[in-house]
Amino acid sequence: MRVGLINMEPQYINIAIEKLRLFHQCSGDSVEDYMPESRDCYDKIYCSSIFSFTDKTQVPTDAVCGGTGFDITSRLPPEVEEMKPKLNIGFTTRGCIRNCGFCVVPKKEGAIRAVGDIYDFWDGVSKKIIILDNNLTALPEQFYKICGQIRKENLKVDYNQGLDIRLITKEMTRELASIKHEEYHFAFDYPGLEPVIREKTATLIGNGIKRSTFYVLVGYNTTIQEDLHRLRVLRELKQNAYVMRYKRERVYIPIARWANNHSWFQAISFEDFLKRPENEKAYRDLIELYI
Repeated sequence: MRVGLINMEPQYINIAIEKLRLFHQCSGDSVEDYMPESRDCYDKIYCSSIFSFTDKTQVPTDAVCGGTGFDITSRLPPEVEEMKPKLNIGFTTRGCIRNCGFCVVPKKEGAIRAVGDIYDFWDGVSKKIIILDNNLTALPEQFYKICGQIRKENLKVDYNQGLDIRLITKEMTRELASIKHEEYHFAFDYPGLEPVIREKTATLIGNGIKRSTFYVLVGYNTTIQEDLHRLRVLRELKQNAYVMRYKRERVYIPIARWANNHSWFQAISFEDFLKRPENEKAYRDLIELYI
């Protein structure tokens, strides 16, 4: 059997596609990334997408499609799901205890639970791994287990989807400080989190984690003034920010350009950023919205 695989967002590793690749390779099939000119030669075509906004007009009509970008209820067959490709990126838990209105994880993955450990996706060679868990700190036993494995193998970790700062304890902070890591990520999704952000940031700093990056959701249920206030709080605390635009409206572009460039974010205020000649010209019609 000849199998063609389509990753609709090739800038990201698609774990479902790689599980399908490994499954069919283990079954003795010929597997390759899909080539349109060979369409009629494939016995089976799979397509996976992460994002609903990705253009799907060129997807072959006979492709088996799945992923959040198509249908959050889609699932791999059990025999494929159990495949463990050594990609150095993966999950040790699934699900989340939160029920955020902007997030598909509870509907897609259900209740939080442990599903494995780093040895399920680490190739034993790489010095860095990426963990995609949505709320690892909600399972303290699993959290300490995973950190222990990372420390034992002397790996550097990127908790790419972030850690829940509301659940961080002093003991967890010490554990995070004891392992090699990319800048830790947390979320500052709404203004009401400000007291927690201030408290937990002080705990992080006090235990040696001087700077983290906070995902800042904008365009969901907050005003522009509330968005800018959260960013100013992070600047005051000498933390980094990464603006996540729920709506792709133009009004959020200069905010993201300023905040997501950490050098600019730390060096100049948003007001001074807008005063730069190129920005004053490009966003002249928007400036009054930020006042």
